[in-house]
Amino acid sequence: MEPDLVACLRMRRAPFAWLVMGVSALAIGALFAAVLAISRTPGLAPLLGAHGAFPAALVMHVTLVTLVWMLSLMSACWLALADPVPRWARTLLTVAAAGVLMMLVAWWRGSAAVLSNYLPILVDPWYVAGLSGFFLAVVLIAMNALVRLDADAIWVRGLRLTALQPLLVLAALVLTWAGLGPERDRGLAYLAEPLFWPAGHALQFAYVLFMMSAWLWLMRGHALGHAVVRLSLAMAALPALGVPVVLVLHAGHSEAAREAMTWLMKWGAWPGAVLLIMVLLSAIARAGRRQLGASEAVTLASIGLFVAGLLIGTLIRGNTTLVPAHYHGTIGAATLAGMAIVLATLRAPQARSNRRRDIGPAILPLAFGGGFVLLVAGLAMAGLQGAPRKLPLTALTHGQEAGVIGGAGLFLMAAGAVLAIVAVLILAGTMLRGAIGQRAHHAPTVRGAIDRRWLGLSATLGLVMLGGLMLSRDEPSGPASGATPGHTPAGITNAAHASAKRAELASRFQQGVVMLHAREHAHALTAFHRVLQIDPQLPEAHVNLGFALLGLGRAAQARSFFESAIELRREQMNAYYGLAVALEATADLPGAIGAMRAYTHLARDDDPYLPKARSALWEWEQRLPRVRR
Repeated sequence: MEPDLVACLRMRRAPFAWLVMGVSALAIGALFAAVLAISRTPGLAPLLGAHGAFPAALVMHVTLVTLVWMLSLMSACWLALADPVPRWARTLLTVAAAGVLMMLVAWWRGSAAVLSNYLPILVDPWYVAGLSGFFLAVVLIAMNALVRLDADAIWVRGLRLTALQPLLVLAALVLTWAGLGPERDRGLAYLAEPLFWPAGHALQFAYVLFMMSAWLWLMRGHALGHAVVRLSLAMAALPALGVPVVLVLHAGHSEAAREAMTWLMKWGAWPGAVLLIMVLLSAIARAGRRQLGASEAVTLASIGLFVAGLLIGTLIRGNTTLVPAHYHGTIGAATLAGMAIVLATLRAPQARSNRRRDIGPAILPLAFGGGFVLLVAGLAMAGLQGAPRKLPLTALTHGQEAGVIGGAGLFLMAAGAVLAIVAVLILAGTMLRGAIGQRAHHAPTVRGAIDRRWLGLSATLGLVMLGGLMLSRDEPSGPASGATPGHTPAGITNAAHASAKRAELASRFQQGVVMLHAREHAHALTAFHRVLQIDPQLPEAHVNLGFALLGLGRAAQARSFFESAIELRREQMNAYYGLAVALEATADLPGAIGAMRAYTHLARDDDPYLPKARSALWEWEQRLPRVRR
């Protein structure tokens, strides 16, 4: 017999509580999204003054919307279908809710943001502890689902496959950590990118598989070819299994591992979903227009958003806003399908219509989907014009408002964001009313009896929502931490305690260093430009800005910054290395040889770049006679 997911979510307290936490996280994440949208909208960004708030707001938006919301929704479904619900489910809920609160506390403390790919983080022990506690709770619930979920319904089988994914994410984290070796001592700011990059791939596969399971639940009234559907689910689940295999064969931060992971994402994330889309569209076409109801409408909207994200992904060239346009399409499609599950759970049984064409439940998801279509289209337009990702409006200008890169697309992005945010906040309000209604439904009959679990849940929800209301303030800047040795100039961290300007300098410098390590050269360029605005005489900033320009292929401009660093400090040895690379790229081989020789004279014997410098010198000297002839 097919289980009733809605009834289980509605009547079982632990799954419903996870649903409340997930929707609350989605609502607060939407408020952070409002900060991001305003920060990137021409004409509005100066009103907010949120340039300093942008990095931390981006971290919290991604954490709450793509991690807490999605994994809480999955956990609610796993618990709802588990028979019986484990007694320790409420304990795990407490741990997870406390983790979310700790991450919000880290944001409130003004912790430095590291905009690493897939999972940007805050360099703060509160954030790390909160994230770890939340994810551990999800892993334990997923392990229980692998054992307890047992039904013939094809969508339940999809959810059971989805429950395997958090374990693969955990395996990716462990294997990556083991492969880092001595680099583990470099601090979280450096480790964020290599540590979370492989695990982030496994997480994306989990979201796609859950989205497919939600589609199957929405379309459960249609006759589907189960053999083809099983094949599509298997095709979606297999790529995540490849993540730990890659990490066993290659170190997670190696170039070989990055190429293998990129190949997995490029060719593994979509074939299973596309096969299922063909099956679902065929079923809808057979049913005819008269049978089109809310479930079919939401499914079609989610499919359209997912396909749009895939098509935009084929246009990505470099780190422009085409990248967030791509993943907002795919993640937005999964969120849209998840909203349908939440709204079905919240609808009172007597409010459900027997008419198949009852389209009322689809209005809110379709409004959210329409907002996301505009948001994705705006980001794609801006990206096609070269607007870099992960940057506020001030980084997209050339000193005046008329010089905004991708301005028209950013306006469209803002309009879509407003519509999607309003839809999410309405969903959160409906969720809150549903939580209160369920509390009344389960009220104790014995006078004086108090359900302390629901009292605790209500307090948790109130505190989480209070955290969202705190977004009206500006984010304070904090001192840099976790910088890579050899890149951070001496005295910056201590000076940060002396004045707000020095504190911002430390924060921006640290962000730039992290972006260089992550090969996010456009973002590093913006960070070091800001550093030089604060302190134009800082040679380390000139050097790192030069390396950022080299990464962008702008060797001629990089040369001037390396030369400026040498003028400011003659013994700045990494400036000579960068200058040599820039001169060689601009066909000045004699100058490159001279600069590299200066580097080899200044470098210590244990300098890790010394062998590479000597190799380059030997190669250039071999080429020099031919150049002279």
